[in-house]
Amino acid sequence: MRIKKLTIIILFSAMCINVKNINARTNYDFRGSISKDVLLNYLSRAITMNGLSYSACPEDDYRMIENIGAKFVGRVSYIWNSKTDYPAHYGKAVSEEDIFAKAEETARRLHEIDSDIIAQACIFEIVEKQHVNSVDIPERVFQEYGLEAVKRKFNYDDMLYAGGKRQDFWGPSQSVPDMSRLETRMWFFYRATRYIDLGYEAIHFGQCHLMDAADDGHKNWWDTITRIRKYAAENARRGLVLCDSHTHGIVDKDGNLMYDFHSYPSRPIDIAGKPYHARLEFGTHNSIYGKSKGGIAPSGWKCDSLPYIVEFDNTHTSGREGRPDLGSPWVWGYEEITWFTFRNTDFRNNWLEYAFNWIKENDPVGNLEMPGKVPTAFYHPGGRRLWYMANTPGEGCPGGYGQEQKIKDLWTKEQ
Repeated sequence: MRIKKLTIIILFSAMCINVKNINARTNYDFRGSISKDVLLNYLSRAITMNGLSYSACPEDDYRMIENIGAKFVGRVSYIWNSKTDYPAHYGKAVSEEDIFAKAEETARRLHEIDSDIIAQACIFEIVEKQHVNSVDIPERVFQEYGLEAVKRKFNYDDMLYAGGKRQDFWGPSQSVPDMSRLETRMWFFYRATRYIDLGYEAIHFGQCHLMDAADDGHKNWWDTITRIRKYAAENARRGLVLCDSHTHGIVDKDGNLMYDFHSYPSRPIDIAGKPYHARLEFGTHNSIYGKSKGGIAPSGWKCDSLPYIVEFDNTHTSGREGRPDLGSPWVWGYEEITWFTFRNTDFRNNWLEYAFNWIKENDPVGNLEMPGKVPTAFYHPGGRRLWYMANTPGEGCPGGYGQEQKIKDLWTKEQ
């Protein structure tokens, strides 16, 4: 009898330990602030779904997101320029109200799949004259900055650096905004709060350092992020918006971190003598591995290194496609997602597994944001852009590249 009792106690204890471990890995509860463990749980289930609001195969995307168990869905809604190349909106001008109508619908669909999902929007390092000058400034934006409310639209010229710095940086009338300009800060506050109102709980702010060349001590970035956080505390779904940017970190004199987590390109490096093969490494091309700054997180906890995600960067090719260039951030002459897309299915699956495991083993606060939907640097004849899609190819998404099951397997193994 005593032996049976002892066996029952041991089994019950083991069950408690298992339940505790499972809960630790599957806890997605937060309100007003987020613990480091819960943040890491979300980032460990992050997938990039660029422009999901304008997907050519949205129903299959939602199916995939549910199937793999994604918890952080990145880059769902944004605008780069008014004639952006979303697959379902190719070559057409996108209005401000259409962007937010689609954003609202997408957030609703994601939360129908799983109410715990964090949907991320983006406000990038670009302002386009045609678009900015078409948007009315809401009264509450004037009120936020202590200004008299007047009927006017945003002013592109009032967002730019003096002396022509970084003007037309992305193309004619497409410039990098200057965060020291009040008009820029009002623009960022306006767009962030609109996303928060629609249920978005994360906002990516692009390359923040491109925008603060005239922002001594990042004081205007601090002001902007603080105002957005205050608005989220009162209006967000769970009283919080997670802010991130492409940076190794911004820390004030008291050790406070500006962002809730950091993000950066994954920065693979060519393996000489093995065409198109690449590896991850510390210190290459300003990679973030081992360099994410620590301090006091916005939610109040301290860390030596803030959790971060790395993603497959999408930019342009180098002109040296197919040739190794160890001194550049390109991978065999390609930007990261185009290089990845042009490999075969086995290569892509194996490299995802390699990168996922390498980051976990070498920098535990790092996480691979899985590529779900990302525009490449390749354009079809006629100008239509090639998009990488992780979906299992089939009737719902004929152009899928087939990494859906691999992503699911990697995440399931980690449970």
